Amino acid sequence: MFKLGRPFLKMHGLKNHFIIVDGRERSFAPPPDVIAQICSVDAGVGADQLLVIEPATLSAATLGAYARMRIYNVDGSEVQTCGNATRCLADLLLKESEADQVLIETGGGNLRCWRNEASGQISVAMGTVNLEWHSIPLAQATDTLNVRMNHGPLQQAVALNIGNPHLVFFVDDLQSIDIPRYAAQAQQDPLLPESANIGVAQIIGETAMRLTVWERPGILTQACGSGACCAVAAARAKGLIQSSIVTVYMPGGALTIEQDDMGQLILTGPTVVAFAGHLLETHEA
Repeated sequence: MFKLGRPFLKMHGLKNHFIIVDGRERSFAPPPDVIAQICSVDAGVGADQLLVIEPATLSAATLGAYARMRIYNVDGSEVQTCGNATRCLADLLLKESEADQVLIETGGGNLRCWRNEASGQISVAMGTVNLEWHSIPLAQATDTLNVRMNHGPLQQAVALNIGNPHLVFFVDDLQSIDIPRYAAQAQQDPLLPESANIGVAQIIGETAMRLTVWERPGILTQACGSGACCAVAAARAKGLIQSSIVTVYMPGGALTIEQDDMGQLILTGPTVVAFAGHLLETHEA
């Protein structure tokens, strides 16, 4: 017989889905091959990312951080931030703490989160985007508002970093683009030494756009919170949209992005608890 291991919670934000394990009392740091197995849709629980809750570091706790979030991709690699993951974890920690807001430590910085009273949705203050070419990073000095590439219909992008790197391509007809084919090519472009998340966006009105994101390490997700923030910031920087509040429609649903005059981005959307369970004891590090 098999033995039950760690309890986990499965959540999603617009079908961008996560396995959440609480490692605050007992650390949880499985190797990459185990993370890949856990996240496998075919052979495991299935998720876009594994999230591990840890105690906040001393420096972050001094600033008021309630907990630290570690984020692992399906290949076991660790990433610094994820908007939808932060919203899902914030939902849990807001209920646990019974506070009006919660500060979550991530590799990309401390993110302030709260529940929208009117809608019940979770908002995250994602900070500002970085447009410096070496901070994306790009392999050489480049105008990040006009990144030239040659991958089928994906010819010109905006490069940004919001704790993780993104390229955003604006197109006239999103549905006509073969995202897995061309975004995968762009993701492997020599200009991207650390790869990047590839967003393909279509402006559909003064306050709305459609977006599909091909995420590192090479998966098509139903939604991407940081990608939505970067798409809005890119559109405003290019003068394609002037509104400070934009609805971003993705395959999994819609997120609302607000950007103030200082460039601060606020991400708002729904979160859902799908189910709870236990990993196997063999999944322990």
